Amino acid sequence: MANPTNDQPVTQVVTPPVGSSEDIRIHAQLLSGLQIEKATCFRWIREEIPVLVSKYFRAGKFIVEELTTTTEYEMYHPEHTLVLLDRMINENDVQVDDYDVINGGVVIYSPGTYKILYFAQPELPETEYDPIDLPLQYVAGLKYFIAARIRARVFGQTDDSAVSFYKEFQGAMEDAARILNRRQHRRKRMPPGRRTL
Repeated sequence: MANPTNDQPVTQVVTPPVGSSEDIRIHAQLLSGLQIEKATCFRWIREEIPVLVSKYFRAGKFIVEELTTTTEYEMYHPEHTLVLLDRMINENDVQVDDYDVINGGVVIYSPGTYKILYFAQPELPETEYDPIDLPLQYVAGLKYFIAARIRARVFGQTDDSAVSFYKEFQGAMEDAARILNRRQHRRKRMPPGRRTL
C-alpha cells in the first residue's frame, strides 16, 4: 500500500487470533448480530470443551507420564482426565499392550516401570480472559458454535442462521481434525535422520 504523504504512517488493521472466551464472544456477536452475555458465552465454552475433546482426541493435551507398578493387575489413574491412551512403553523403550483402560484408569498386567503416552482433557479456563487450552484450529471454530447457540436460543432451533452457523462449526472442527491428523502422519512417515530438503 502506497503512502501518498510521507508524514503519516500507513496503518494496517490486524484482527488478533481468537484465544479466549471473550475473543470468541466478540466474534460470535459480529457473526450472529446479537448481544451475548460474557457469563453465558463462558459457560457454553466450558461445557463444550470436554465434548469437543471427546470427539476429536487430538484437541486434547498430549501427556507423557512415567509410573512404576509393584503388583500384577495394578490400577493406575493418570494425573489428567484420560481421553485416549496412545501407547505404553516399558523401561526398555518397547511398546507393550498388556494393559486395559477401565473408567479412566489403566490396569497394568505386569509389574514394572512404564511410560504412558495419552491425550487428556485440557484445563478449562478460569475466567473469560484466560486462553483456551486447545489447538488454535479448534479455538477458531468455537465462534460459530457460540453464534449458533445464541441464534437458536433467541429464534429457535430451526432458525436458518443457527443451522448455518452450526454447520460451519462442524466443518471447522472436521477441518481442524484433518489438519492435525495430517501433521501427525507426516511426522510418523519421516524419520528424524532422513529429513532432507
